[in-house]
Amino acid sequence: MKRIPTKMEGLDDVLGGGIPDGSVVLVSGAPGTMKTSLTYHILHANALDGVRGLYVSLEQSRASLVDHTEGLGYRLEDTGGNLSILDLGMLRKKLTGPTQQPARQGEFGMQRQLRVVKMRGTRHETGYHALVFDNGLRVTRILA
Repeated sequence: MKRIPTKMEGLDDVLGGGIPDGSVVLVSGAPGTMKTSLTYHILHANALDGVRGLYVSLEQSRASLVDHTEGLGYRLEDTGGNLSILDLGMLRKKLTGPTQQPARQGEFGMQRQLRVVKMRGTRHETGYHALVFDNGLRVTRILA
């Protein structure tokens, strides 16, 4: 099975080599858990190598997303048109839901957890991992 690399230290190991080619991936979680940073990193890094990608946002406006990601060093212009952003703002106004707690404060400070729940036809780790931003994003085993 062909896989698309995440180009994030530790995450490809967790995913058994990357994301299966042709997959649609939903990333969900509480506010502040770095979902945007994680997904945009993967899309941006692959777009730089010529792989086309689409970021669909239900919560964050396109302008806010571009501002946030450029602050992390991910310039949309650098992707040569291989990365597109779709802002579903009209739906965003109609959607409401329960508020959730952000990342957990533990003995080692703030931990942002990542869990791959299911990818059909693959063998991957399904346990929890920590998402760390330290000179770039990386995934490590969770710290108790």
